[in-house]
Amino acid sequence: MAALLAIVFTDAEPAHVSVVEGGDWVSAVLSAPVQSTVLFGPGTYSGCPSEGLAIPTNVSLVGSRGAASTTIDCQGAGRHFRIGSDGIATSVLVRGLTLTGGVAPGDTGAGGCILANGSSASVLVTVEDSSLSECSAALGGAIAVIGSAAANIHNSTLQQNTADEDGGGIYVTTNSVVTVIRSKLIGNVAGGTGGAMHVDTNSLVNMSEGVRVLQNQAGSHGGGVSAEDSTVELLQDVEFRENKAKGTTADGGALDLQSSILRAAGNIIMSGNYAGDDGGALKVYKSQVTFVDNIVMHDNHCEDNGGAIYAYSSSAVHIRRGASFTDNMAEDNGGAIYLTSGTNCELTDSVEFIGNVAGNVRIPTPFHPGFTVRLGSSEQIHQTTPCFEDSRVGKTQFA
Repeated sequence: MAALLAIVFTDAEPAHVSVVEGGDWVSAVLSAPVQSTVLFGPGTYSGCPSEGLAIPTNVSLVGSRGAASTTIDCQGAGRHFRIGSDGIATSVLVRGLTLTGGVAPGDTGAGGCILANGSSASVLVTVEDSSLSECSAALGGAIAVIGSAAANIHNSTLQQNTADEDGGGIYVTTNSVVTVIRSKLIGNVAGGTGGAMHVDTNSLVNMSEGVRVLQNQAGSHGGGVSAEDSTVELLQDVEFRENKAKGTTADGGALDLQSSILRAAGNIIMSGNYAGDDGGALKVYKSQVTFVDNIVMHDNHCEDNGGAIYAYSSSAVHIRRGASFTDNMAEDNGGAIYLTSGTNCELTDSVEFIGNVAGNVRIPTPFHPGFTVRLGSSEQIHQTTPCFEDSRVGKTQFA
């Protein structure tokens, strides 16, 4: 069918391009003036280019009645959008749309729905009030942010996307930045690392203000998020629940850190996560972790060591001002926390341990100088069997 669209100019605002169901939405986007809005009427749109539509100008792509009424379904024919690198656009807004059925081309394709590539110029993609679902890629089932690009994800849901390798929902690499606010990552699956998200190579991820990371799954490390040589920030009401790192050697049911930094503050919950090996909630390798203000680790489970946290290889873990470890379980050692290989842990100001269980309880031995725990005056420690395990000295008690 010929394109059904109209271009409207006013003196006060940039142009608006309107397209209705059955219209050629690809032509509408390609013809949109710079800084204009492409307004999608209610309905379902198809016809995605196999490589994804390379957006040529800075535009806003908006569903006129919201994501519940407006869908772009690629039906497995290709990804939805490419921003940056071989295109011209450097800033694109996606608002009020459901994007589904996208597939990144090739065995190594990245971003089943959106690829943001900042290798040639600074690139920013913003996704607001939208749903990205049932898309697939080798890397980043829904979104890939690469080459110093940036992405903002606000009030949106990424659900049931898959990656053959890493980043079931989002893949972030090479000096890139992703901000996630008041959004949900649910039921995404990665064959490798990072069921919901994988981040590496000096990149930054900030998740805040009501983010929920729920029921994601990785075949390897990081059922929720995996990070390598990068920084992860969790701020103000972030929850990781029922994520799984499923492989028999998979670590970090909620989060897996390798040579990375984690900063978490303000009502952070990790609950019901599972790892097939170490760290039911969190695995920490050569990394720095700081938890501050109302941290909850509850009912996490692993098949080996560290029901909630497993930290090793000269890592540092700081837990301050209100944290609780309750009902976590390790099938081997360290019902709540397992520390080894020169790792230090600092606990201060109201940190409690209740009902954590380890399957292999060793005989306590004296405190080892390579393992430090500092307890403030208001700590409460109850029913921990055991709380900590230091593999070098068989430690199962507090000093």
